[in-house]
Amino acid sequence: MDLMFVNKILFLITISRHVKCGILEVIKNRKLETIVAGLKHVKQLYAKRGFKLVGCHANNEFEPMRGDVAALGMELNVVSADEHVPEI
Repeated sequence: MDLMFVNKILFLITISRHVKCGILEVIKNRKLETIVAGLKHVKQLYAKRGFKLVGCHANNEFEPMRGDVAALGMELNVVSADEHVPEI
């Protein structure tokens, strides 16, 4: 997962490695609770389609939300500062 701007609109972007599905979630700011709420919604969208989201890969910007991601029943894999998540 990652954050990106398109025409000054902030999106939480996720791409499933297994399902090959990308989801863009509009979020209003970069606050931790806003990002977690967006990820929770993405998880619900996968669940509605019969898929279980068990983890996510992200850059170190998302490290502070490790506990929140765990509370959603997911594992957070944060790549090191010089690495990137290739799918995103």
